Amino acid sequence: MDNTLKTLQRIRPDAIVCLNGTLPKQDEFFLVHSVPVIAADGAANGLYNIGIIPDFIVGDLDSISDRLEFWQSLSTDITFIDDQNSTDFEKSLDFALEHGWANVLVVGIQGGDLDHTLNNWSIVIRYGRRMNLCIFDTGKISIPVYEAVEFEAQIGDIVSLIPQPKAELTTRGLQWDLNGEVLELGVREGARNRVVTKHVEIGLSEGAILLVIKAGIGAMMELSFATHS
Repeated sequence: MDNTLKTLQRIRPDAIVCLNGTLPKQDEFFLVHSVPVIAADGAANGLYNIGIIPDFIVGDLDSISDRLEFWQSLSTDITFIDDQNSTDFEKSLDFALEHGWANVLVVGIQGGDLDHTLNNWSIVIRYGRRMNLCIFDTGKISIPVYEAVEFEAQIGDIVSLIPQPKAELTTRGLQWDLNGEVLELGVREGARNRVVTKHVEIGLSEGAILLVIKAGIGAMMELSFATHS
């Protein structure tokens, strides 16, 4: 196993980026109540429906154009970016980076059209090389991983290692450990493995993965890696 493992650190996110998918419940947002909330365009409507007022709305605003005065009346900062070569998700991540918010929690990434969801995950893998991204969805967190890592988990927890698109892995602490084996989309995936020791190590000698583990929003908001250049 690689002796240069990086340990997953517990840090507070700098901001929350909300997409127009399935959002956490209102009381879950209260666990990260002092963190700036950025709505990617139409996600603002979904947030309002669960009683959350975003601090910022970013995007081309095509989904809220008929309610701009309403949002302005709530003192929400609105940033219009007329760039058809980037999605509202990308615009929101760029907005966060411009404000120096490199540790970002993302919610609402799934729940819409399949092509939109798949594109969102592609953006996560790309931007994850520039900033710390942690995605929360239905009781799990997903983190893009580009190097060898270690973390603590509960015995019996389900862990998935999804190659992006190909990765060579060695693991310790899982029921079905890997030993220099290759995972590749369309060939062999690494879904639904199980933790058998509290300390888990993932040696990554090639490629990248999405690490998916069970966690509530309170735990998820603190899990991150050191930033990547």
